Amino acid sequence: MTSRAERSWILYDAANSAYSLIVVTALFPIFFKETLASALPPADATAYWGYANAAAALILAVLSPLLGPLADGPGRKRRLFLLFFIIGTATTALLAIPGPGAWLAALALFVLSRIGWGGSSLFYDAFLVDVTTPERMHGVSARGYAYGYIGGTVPFLAVIGWILFGADGAVTNATARGAFLLTAAWWALLTIPMLRDVRQRHERPNDARPVRDSLRRVIATLRNAAQHRDAFLFMLAYFFYIDGVDTVIAMAAAYGLDAGLGTTTLVGAILMIQIVAFP
Repeated sequence: MTSRAERSWILYDAANSAYSLIVVTALFPIFFKETLASALPPADATAYWGYANAAAALILAVLSPLLGPLADGPGRKRRLFLLFFIIGTATTALLAIPGPGAWLAALALFVLSRIGWGGSSLFYDAFLVDVTTPERMHGVSARGYAYGYIGGTVPFLAVIGWILFGADGAVTNATARGAFLLTAAWWALLTIPMLRDVRQRHERPNDARPVRDSLRRVIATLRNAAQHRDAFLFMLAYFFYIDGVDTVIAMAAAYGLDAGLGTTTLVGAILMIQIVAFP
């Protein structure tokens, strides 16, 4: 039987998975190439899409090692989670504003939204130790991962229905804007239980110089990890492996369009991957 805090934590995975599926993987790359950047050569549009994803990943890679230790202070984890959550949901909703030709503004909003999504996910993962016991941690984490697939698919099905039956198989301005607003609303509403029920239970005393002390703890952690060769090599290998996975997720739709696949085929393939992957 899961506790209220555990259920609320699990629900956030369902909340933010809609962003990953609709904005990063499926709808926005199609809308970007076919509408926002339609005046650009297709190869250039794909390249700019890749640059935007790389920029967001690089910023998160630089910030995360400092933000993690910084969040250990009293109440900081919740405040930092809320900050990135607000950035992510607000800029996702603002993606509904740019129209044809405004591809640079749209990419800037996308980078901010992905940073907000990644940063909030960082602190969401860190809250696992606050919502459950070590004995239950694996089960609660697995439930979050599983319900994330379901939660991300529900609004995606609504978007697919809109594309197939309301927009004749095309990602129109109205479809894209509605999808971005739906994603932001879904993400925000399903986060309310997390904000209400989850509290930081494990913390460190406040540091006089939090940024400097966070950097010192990162350096100390790396030195300690280097003494455990197998664990260090695993973390290093996983860093490159998961970056490859994220690249496939972010670039698949753009490459599919360049290869001549239609919108209906692409969204259908992505939906099938969700159905197959969940079990």
